[in-house]
Amino acid sequence: MTRLLNALLEWRSAAHKDIRWLHLLIFLFPVSVLTASEYVLGNFGNPDLDLGPVELINQSAMAELAGRYRYMAAVFFYVSVAVSLILVFAFELLSEQRLRSIAKTLIALIGAVGVALIFSIFEPVSMRSFESYELLGEALFREALGQGQIARCAITEAADSACETLGAFAVLTSLNGAVNLISALASASVIAGCILGLSRTGPADLTTREGLLEEGQALEAAQNAVRRYLYAAAVLLTIGMALGLTWMSWPTALIADPELKAAHQSLVDGVSLFRGVSYSALIMSFYIPVSLFLMVRTNRFNAAAAALGSGLKTEEAERLKLRIGGFDIERLASLDALKAVLAISSPIVTSALGSFDKLPALL
Repeated sequence: MTRLLNALLEWRSAAHKDIRWLHLLIFLFPVSVLTASEYVLGNFGNPDLDLGPVELINQSAMAELAGRYRYMAAVFFYVSVAVSLILVFAFELLSEQRLRSIAKTLIALIGAVGVALIFSIFEPVSMRSFESYELLGEALFREALGQGQIARCAITEAADSACETLGAFAVLTSLNGAVNLISALASASVIAGCILGLSRTGPADLTTREGLLEEGQALEAAQNAVRRYLYAAAVLLTIGMALGLTWMSWPTALIADPELKAAHQSLVDGVSLFRGVSYSALIMSFYIPVSLFLMVRTNRFNAAAAALGSGLKTEEAERLKLRIGGFDIERLASLDALKAVLAISSPIVTSALGSFDKLPALL
């Protein structure tokens, strides 16, 4: 049994990849972006916004219920996508990485999730509040959503609980806590997946034709993995942006005064724009460093291929060389670069378009 276990460990070490601690330090960039954006929002925003007395429209309870269904649809869609991405990342991590690489990745991932939860759940007093409803008028949210009746309250017979006294506001803010946890795990997973594109089975041998072919295949796989997780991050944060918009604009439709309603919608647009910009900066913070590491490896490969000369004059080698292509000015003008720009800017585009019901316009 011991021999079999040792044999399996040796096979996994030889056939699977390993990630360096240096590459995992890329996690510090998105953590820094998250910290900076929440610091700015918590200290230079206005979490004590007072809208004064707000008159709600007739049939406001029905309008609240309509907004609730839109919000629940957005939550269901977002959680489905987030959980799917977590599972995909977990499968690739366990199937492609060595045991020590898995351990190192999990350490970095847990650290990043912990930082994210500090802002979304624990909320340090020194950096004020990060809840969107406090930036948009907490009293309005409590009044507009508090009138909503929740079936869960009746089922649990919690007559004296906050669930009963605050209605939809209390229950759905607690739901936001669960969504924030899933969001932190999914975001850290796509970041880790992108960084693991830099993992490799061993040092590259660029002095032989066989070594060049092997490195070319590894680079092609790395670039595909990085692009895949870039698009995954764009999808996750775009839908997350739409979910946030649905939550923030929920009580706006219940305001009776047209001028106040328009002003509040403008405020929602402003907060959402800040969120969209911070999400795009978050994507850039890990994608650009990973791309720079790949650029160094690709340029080293191209230089070695040129130096080897006729050793790479085969159909397969030329195909790999064309696919890898390098990171020069022609690559910047390519369709792949355009796709990357669109993926990075997609949260900003979503914040400009509006809420969840406008999401199909993006697709």
